[in-house]
Amino acid sequence: VRFYSVWNEPNLNLFLTPQFNAAGKSVAPANYAKLYAAAYAGLKAGSPTAQVAIGETSARGRDRRVSGVSDTHSPGKFAELVAKANPRLKFDAWSHHPYPFNPNSRPGQVVKWPNVSLASLPRFNTELKKWFKRKSAPIWITEYGHQTKPEDAFGVAYPTQAAYITQSIAMARKFPFVGMFIWFVYQDDQGQPWESGLYRAGGAAKGSSPARFGASARPLDQRNAVYSFRAGTTTPLVTLYTRRYCVGDTAGESIGMTWRIFRAGRLIAVGQQTSALRVDCTIRARLRFRAPMAKGVTYTATFALNDKNGVVLSRRLTIRGT
Repeated sequence: VRFYSVWNEPNLNLFLTPQFNAAGKSVAPANYAKLYAAAYAGLKAGSPTAQVAIGETSARGRDRRVSGVSDTHSPGKFAELVAKANPRLKFDAWSHHPYPFNPNSRPGQVVKWPNVSLASLPRFNTELKKWFKRKSAPIWITEYGHQTKPEDAFGVAYPTQAAYITQSIAMARKFPFVGMFIWFVYQDDQGQPWESGLYRAGGAAKGSSPARFGASARPLDQRNAVYSFRAGTTTPLVTLYTRRYCVGDTAGESIGMTWRIFRAGRLIAVGQQTSALRVDCTIRARLRFRAPMAKGVTYTATFALNDKNGVVLSRRLTIRGT
């Protein structure tokens, strides 16, 4: 496992109790700060290269007790109070669930701060850096989706969901601080009353939603990533995601590869090497250009990989000279 996120929506009483004490004072953020610090220490001790996210916050909350209603914090206030409890908390990202407030609202819905929708993420990023005194504060969108009807009475029609998939992923791509986007869920489940899947519970596609998701997500696939290196570079080091090898191989075992570099479809370099499988299921490759990389030129590198069990994988990287 390479990515971890601690807890689920701790700004809601449904998942972390209590949010406030008997006197109405906020207590959940400070309790979560302690919980997270312990989880982070344990995860990093067991897997130093693991990426660990803090937060997992729900998109909205009230920040005060209301009689007869479940207690909640807004994500902005919750994050601010977590930072006040422990401004030195270490994290690789803040994870967040920027669902629209209503199932049929558009991805670009603007909400009142300190609630946080997709459109609010730039401000949330700025505030996180200020609160935790960091130069950067990556954000992972670990849950997002639009429920559909007729499965949910308040959902959107299948064509609308397909359009919102394209819009939401496009919004996230524009934010350089967003490092992850997870559509929740992939397929509806008859035992789970949440119908935002790309497929119905029986497996049938919800119109063009799966195709729209595939087209929008494909450029973000880290298995076939985009790299930029300074012009003049001749031996760039790249990382390949090979999670499949963690099924039958252990960290440190050798993975063989043949790589080829192309410019405008013409083969310009080829090489072979082995690389040790890392704990996070990645391997590294050192490419060797025959001539220095040129500024403004895009290259393609292909990789044919194999392990001791005969498992063959292929990867394709886009490499740009800058």
